[in-house]
Formats: sequence, structure tokens, C-alpha cells
Amino acid sequence: MMKPEGKEIIVFDREVIQKERMRRNLTYSHMARLLGITPSGYIYKEHGHRSFTLAEIYKIAKYFNLPLEKLIKVVNIEEEGGEKDGQ
Repeated sequence: MMKPEGKEIIVFDREVIQKERMRRNLTYSHMARLLGITPSGYIYKEHGHRSFTLAEIYKIAKYFNLPLEKLIKVVNIEEEGGEKDGQ
């Protein structure tokens, strides 16, 4: 049986939110208030140290009037512990 080399996952595209926030001159504090979290909590999420919840992603999409599809992307990742190139 052949082992898959990778796996597709759907992830939140933080760059889209960061660019949109900056384009609109919004602060971390403003976004934190929108989501009901602390500014430092928002910073951790926008920088990728913590994950946004699906509800938070939805709120951001609605606030920026963007389709949810603009905020997510499909990424290929290798299986943990998998072998590369048949090694």
C-alpha cells in the first residue's frame, strides 16, 4: 500500500486579515474589541502563535465584508513522521 506524501488542510490566511486591517488603519485593539478578546490575545492570533476560532474568522469576514473563502487557504503538509522521496 502506498503512503500518501502529504495531506491537505484548510487554514486561516492571516496575511489577508493583516493586510486588510492595515489598509483600513485599524489597530490591534480595535480588532480585539471586535472579537471580545484582549489586544495581546489578538496579536498572538494575528502573528500565528495562537489559532483563531471559526466564530472569530466568521466575525472578521463579516466585519470586512469579505467572503469566508477569502480568509482561508488549502495547504499541503507532509504526514508527521512520514518519509520523503522513498527514503
